[in-house]
Order: sequence, then C-alpha cells, then structure tokens
Amino acid sequence: MTTTTTTTTTSIAARLAERRRALEMSQRALGDLLGVDRTTIWRWETGRDQPSLATTARWARALGAELELDDDGSQTTGGM
Repeated sequence: MTTTTTTTTTSIAARLAERRRALEMSQRALGDLLGVDRTTIWRWETGRDQPSLATTARWARALGAELELDDDGSQTTGGM
C-alpha cells in the first residue's frame, strides 16, 4: 500500500510540476503562494519529500487544478 501511495503521490507531483511550468510559474512564486520555501517545492516535485494531503490540495488549487480522491482513497488530479 505504501508503494501505491508513493507512486500516486509522485505521479500527482509530476503532473502539478508540469502544470506549474505550463503556467510559467517559478518554484519561488509557487512557494510564496503556499507559504513555503522554493526548495520545499523542489523536494515535492522531485519526490524527495511528500506534502500532506491538505497541502497537496492547496498546491493543486494554487495551480488552478482540482485534487480528487478515487474510491480507494488514492489521489488523482483533475481540471488540468
């Protein structure tokens, strides 16, 4: 189960990183919106660290995306 959650979280992180780049937003600008340092954004995007579900939802909203949960509780992104 941990592997699935990590893979899902990493997949979402990759999609959110892609969305940030598509919006031409810097990691610093996103960090400022979320109240975290640029290096924290880098760690999330590279999978070196994982934000909480609540933080992931804030991250998605800051990029104009929606975070949804599948029936099994895994995270997905929509609206991107």
